[in-house]
Amino acid sequence: MSGIIITVVLTLALLFAGVVIPFVGILGFVICALPLAVFACVEGHQRAAISEAIIEAILLIFISPSLAVYFFMSSAPLAGAIYILSESRYKKFTPSENVLICITTSIITKLFFLLAYKFFTGQNFLIPNYDDLALVLNQLYPNSKEAEALFNYILEIYPKLIPSVIIFASGLEGLLVYTLTSRIIKKYFQSAQVKPEPLKKFEDWKFTYSTILTLFIARIIGHFINADEYPELYYFLLNLQFLGDIILFTAGLSLTAWFLARHGLKNITARNFILAIIILIPLSWPVLILLGVADMCFTIRKQ
Repeated sequence: MSGIIITVVLTLALLFAGVVIPFVGILGFVICALPLAVFACVEGHQRAAISEAIIEAILLIFISPSLAVYFFMSSAPLAGAIYILSESRYKKFTPSENVLICITTSIITKLFFLLAYKFFTGQNFLIPNYDDLALVLNQLYPNSKEAEALFNYILEIYPKLIPSVIIFASGLEGLLVYTLTSRIIKKYFQSAQVKPEPLKKFEDWKFTYSTILTLFIARIIGHFINADEYPELYYFLLNLQFLGDIILFTAGLSLTAWFLARHGLKNITARNFILAIIILIPLSWPVLILLGVADMCFTIRKQ
């Protein structure tokens, strides 16, 4: 019973953080399936189903029906996918393939949730409250014309990038929940009923150069496309560029982690702390993208 209570409390805490904590709290939404995924692997799917039913009841009755539907349609299926993929009779895929299946599951379930939310409320769940964003912006950058111009540009371009946002959010959710579940179980629950196969270390991640080719083609074509004359094609290419930049960013971050590990920083906590600081500095993002390009084009890690 204690395991069910802990799973319920942790899940509700993550969802609550996603609602009340600006920006950083969104991570709660991203990994809210984690406690249920860990519990399912440790205690089995039947007890996990009880936990999910309790979570749904609390959300529906006391907190928010929208959150109840979100968790039921968008997050809980990911925990089920991780459990199924981790069962011995289903272990026919590599860890990388498992992550891709989890990401696909997340994309499909999120699309169903967004369609259902739009049908019943007439609103887009992914469109934020712009008044709240403007208030936060004014607090961070008071009387800044540059920040205001950037904010207005984001307001204009964001709705066109929603396909990329869905794919990015689903990719991050599937990757984080699967990776954290496998690591938590490996470290703390050796007697778990099922154990997800862990991915290789982040510093060993390697992407193919085909990503650069796709991004290059998208940028070249996009340069000659008029947004007013061909809006569908223009924003399709813009979404493609956005996703390509994310992959290159990840490749550059992985190369940075490899460099830190190779040059004596063996402490994982310290290494992750440095990577987190780098991620939080916007000026480092173009550098990481360039590092990602270099990593895909040259055999840097073999030197």
